[in-house]
Amino acid sequence: MSVALYTHPDMLGHRPGFNHVERPERLTAVLDALAGASDLDLERHAAEPIAVEDLLRVHPQSFIDEVLSSEPASGRYSLDPDTHIAPGTVNAALKAAGAVTQAVRAVVAGETLRAFCAVRPPGHHAEPEQAMGFCVFSNIAIAARVAREAGYARVIPASSSARSINGRSILAPAPRPSTASAISSTRPCRRWPRAKPGAPPSKG
Repeated sequence: MSVALYTHPDMLGHRPGFNHVERPERLTAVLDALAGASDLDLERHAAEPIAVEDLLRVHPQSFIDEVLSSEPASGRYSLDPDTHIAPGTVNAALKAAGAVTQAVRAVVAGETLRAFCAVRPPGHHAEPEQAMGFCVFSNIAIAARVAREAGYARVIPASSSARSINGRSILAPAPRPSTASAISSTRPCRRWPRAKPGAPPSKG
């Protein structure tokens, strides 16, 4: 079974802090599980940084500029109590978001039937103007916007656990109705006070 895998070693460069839950080992564990899945014919693709116009499908320019300018030269900077950026985070986040748009477009173009994105930082908690829950950009929402515009009406999230990876896809074609149905709905998350511009990097 052929599966297009989108990832990049630069995502290991995102290091939000010692013993932080969202640490590089999470990605290596997923990649090790995939490498051990003998029934998968993996087609590896290097994730590319997401285009700004794709980020703008979900995030306003002001938020994008804030993220791009907040990466510290050393130490860490907190975007919210759980989401910290460090040297290398912005590059990782851009490629994580880029992976999902590449995967969507590959499926839409008929280049593959199945795609799996092994990325970090993750992207399912961030809101349009707020990084949240380890997530810098809202990768899932961006992917959904791209898929919807292409006429795809179903997005199937795949678990990152080794048992549920096999045979699962994150994207699958759906019938193309005259008016595309909604892909997903989001539930409001608790909003945290935003970090003040110019604040010193967090040491926590």
